[in-house]
Amino acid sequence: MAHRSLKCGTIVISALLSVQAFAQLVNPVSQNRYVQNTSTTVTAPDFGHFQASIVCASQTSDILANSLQAVGAICTGDTQRITRSHYGVIFDLSVPTDYTLACDFTANGSTAFAESSVQFRPVGGTDIHFHLVTPVSGERHVSFSGSLQPGQYELILYARGSNADPIGGGSNGSFSGTLTLVRCTADLNIDGIVDLTDLSLLLSCFGAGSCGDVDADGDSDLSDLAQLLAQFGQACE
Repeated sequence: MAHRSLKCGTIVISALLSVQAFAQLVNPVSQNRYVQNTSTTVTAPDFGHFQASIVCASQTSDILANSLQAVGAICTGDTQRITRSHYGVIFDLSVPTDYTLACDFTANGSTAFAESSVQFRPVGGTDIHFHLVTPVSGERHVSFSGSLQPGQYELILYARGSNADPIGGGSNGSFSGTLTLVRCTADLNIDGIVDLTDLSLLLSCFGAGSCGDVDADGDSDLSDLAQLLAQFGQACE
């Protein structure tokens, strides 16, 4: 009994050492985040938190382990003829994953131009996209959900404006978007949450069958345990 407990403890410890590799679904490859007006451009130096505000252009954005988040806004007027807030991230996805993408947009301007937009696509593939462009002004909320296969993906959110005739008035636009990745393969009893019951099921067939096969490779081993621990406590739709 002591030997079996020691073996189980060793398995759990080994899996815990591997959790970080599975816990992060968003593995960023490159980023292009910046705010810009007629005279100034401020860019994000790395994958960390980015917050910038200049005249008529702002952005607060993040690249997190399981989500991409950004809020940006622009305006134009007699001194700011061209403005832009741009959020672009390319990331690797190594496992099949579900996603939700929720965005809010505004674009307003009588004679000046404003546009806010989202694009989400596999790199080199077709995309999900939405544009709100003046003179069709106003506010819009859009949301998408589905499943993603392993590969490389790109998310772009932006607001931009231009004003060729300052006498005619200005324009403004904004975006707010969140891409969330959810992986719930460890909900073995399909009750909507990854919890102790799922862990018990996996351990009961550890090394002896596929009933705890979280990673869909045909067996129940350390890889499955690591992924379950990475998803532990996660609510699943």
